[in-house]
Amino acid sequence: MRIISLVTLFSAFTSPVFGASLLSYGMATADAKVISEGKIFSVYIHPHENLLLLQPKLFQANTAIWNIADYRAAAELLVAPVGCGIQSVHAITIMGETWEAEYVCPTEINLRELIKTQRPSLKRGLPLHL
Repeated sequence: MRIISLVTLFSAFTSPVFGASLLSYGMATADAKVISEGKIFSVYIHPHENLLLLQPKLFQANTAIWNIADYRAAAELLVAPVGCGIQSVHAITIMGETWEAEYVCPTEINLRELIKTQRPSLKRGLPLHL
C-alpha cells in the first residue's frame, strides 16, 4: 500500500483541481523507481491518461528544494529508452513535492503495457526497454 504523507493528503483534499488528479492514481505501490542525479523518485503511471505521477522516495533530505527540472529529468529518464518523451510537467500539490508529467509516445508504443509487464524490474530501478 502506498504511504502518502500528511502534507500530500492535506494538499490533495484542499485543492479541488489538483486533488482529483492525485486521487485518480489509486492506492497501489509505485510502478517504478527512478534515480536521477542521486535523487530517488517513486513513479506511478495513470490508469487511463498519458500521465506519470512522481514523488520523492521517502526519507530523503532536501526534497522541498527539488524543482521542475529534477522531476522532468526523472520522467524523461523513465520514458526515453522506449522512444517516448515528456510534453509537460507540473506540481499537483500545494507543497510541490508531488508532480505530474504528461508523456507522448510513438503510436506503436504502449507505455502503460510496457511498464505493467516490466514493473518488478522497474521497481528495482532498472531501465525500461522494448
